Amino acid sequence: MDLGRYLFYGTHMFKKTDDTIYSNLGEQYLELIDKLYEDPTYFNNGSFNYNFPHGKIKPGWWSGMGNSALVAGLTYADKVFETDNSKIIENLVVNLSTSYRKEGGLKDYSNGSSWILEYA
Repeated sequence: MDLGRYLFYGTHMFKKTDDTIYSNLGEQYLELIDKLYEDPTYFNNGSFNYNFPHGKIKPGWWSGMGNSALVAGLTYADKVFETDNSKIIENLVVNLSTSYRKEGGLKDYSNGSSWILEYA
């Protein structure tokens, strides 16, 4: 979750201040996300996975909040830095919307909106 949040913050601060320290930071986060995306240890089946245990959960688990934060950060970076992370974003969105439906962690509402439950 932190990677998406930090990318969003660095992008926002660059847009707000035009200080290149923030654009450099954003570029470094984007490079790291690209490296993780290309490595099946970290990106598998449409999501970024954690390679450490969380309580009784074995390594390989993924976070709805973390992956959603990445979608937000990458989307904002595409707008501000004029990058194209659409492939990663699409993979994350498809995974968030389909795997949660299969496993019961997505609540759909009659108005067409959905809520991704983190701890389902």
